[in-house]
Amino acid sequence: MTEDLGLSRRSAMLAVMRALRRGRLVEPLPSRHAVPQDAADSDVLRTAIRAGSDYLVTNDRHLLALHPYEGVWIVTMAEYRRILEHQGLFA
Repeated sequence: MTEDLGLSRRSAMLAVMRALRRGRLVEPLPSRHAVPQDAADSDVLRTAIRAGSDYLVTNDRHLLALHPYEGVWIVTMAEYRRILEHQGLFA
């Protein structure tokens, strides 16, 4: 997976450590938000909404088909990398 993003193992580990430091546990709650084509993806969508996420980064086609959803940009990993590069956050 790190090769797909052009990351070294070290860069990938640093990114994971940063996410763990800055992240917070959010439990999905029952809600009206659902992924019609794949119910198993509904918890992912609900968690992103409950967390107030700006982006949901995934390569899941069912989630991507919902983009944008309730203010959450649902993008592929490659698209997110381009966004970060454009913002000067990924070199």
